[in-house]
Amino acid sequence: MSLKKSKILIISLTRKGSIDYAIEMCKYFRPLSPAYIFAENIRTRPPFEADYIKTYSGSLFSFILNSVLFFFKAPGILREFQSGPQKNLTIYFPVFHLWNIIWTFWARRMNIDIVNTTHDFRTHKGEKNILVEYLQRQVISKSKINVFLSDFVLDQAKKYTGLELNKSFVLPHPILENEVTHNLPYSKKPSLLFLGRGVDYKGISLLTEASKGLSISKLTVAGENVSQYEVKDQHFLFVDKYIEKNEMVELALSHEILVLPYTEATQSGVLALGAGAGIPMVISRVGGLPEQLNEKSAQWTNADVMALKTGISELINDEHKYLAVRRELKLFCNQFQQDWEVKFNQMLNLE
Repeated sequence: MSLKKSKILIISLTRKGSIDYAIEMCKYFRPLSPAYIFAENIRTRPPFEADYIKTYSGSLFSFILNSVLFFFKAPGILREFQSGPQKNLTIYFPVFHLWNIIWTFWARRMNIDIVNTTHDFRTHKGEKNILVEYLQRQVISKSKINVFLSDFVLDQAKKYTGLELNKSFVLPHPILENEVTHNLPYSKKPSLLFLGRGVDYKGISLLTEASKGLSISKLTVAGENVSQYEVKDQHFLFVDKYIEKNEMVELALSHEILVLPYTEATQSGVLALGAGAGIPMVISRVGGLPEQLNEKSAQWTNADVMALKTGISELINDEHKYLAVRRELKLFCNQFQQDWEVKFNQMLNLE
């Protein structure tokens, strides 16, 4: 039975990872009147009514204890959502969480279908987690429909030996639209911006090295744990904290260039936010990132210091190119949104 014909329960228990994606996807499901369950201590609460579950109380012990207790609570919660005239319940996971395997365990025994979303089939450098990868594969193999955010990730799953992959569908990360878009004039001394967590594969060290000697007013590096990459330079500003979506948008609108110097990636929520804000971007051509934009709507580069320096310099030194990239980005986003909504409806109709 398709999602359009089912009662839908959207479960997103992440506290901070991919929150913006989960909330954005809920927006598109709202015409189908789904029910929602989020983590009680989620960093950004959604702007609609939802149920909340306590998953974590500040320690590993509390998470383990809550997990054991939740294993026995989960079937009762699912029975509540199964009640009523519409008995056909489908669970939709927009993001991975360790408890997804518990929901899946009981859903299989209660004839509840699972539609699962995979952002990263393999965990990244600096965040390698064999347990997460194993549990995610278990959820994938037991889901009726698997949604992947890029062909790059789907190919990784297809190549994994022994993985039972049921019906799969590629639905890219939606553009995170914003009411106000980037309109700063071209500057010969622009401000550069990096947004995201401080982990090795994000390429912060490459960016700081590439930015040395460039004609810039400043480089802002903002996100959790970024201070470990801090370099003493009068033009560099490090903001080490969790950055909420509205803060990220404000930063994007106040800087001339957003840089994504990743050394590996499957897709990027920061790229989707930058596209929605309309800020010109310099992006490493790695993993699934080239699937999110076209050639003209960003400045693409290799993931090394010299290539990044060259790519950024071209936007700094060429006003025509800078303005052309911003113009092409807007055109791309308009068409992308139309195409994305068509694909979303195709997903809803999958049986």
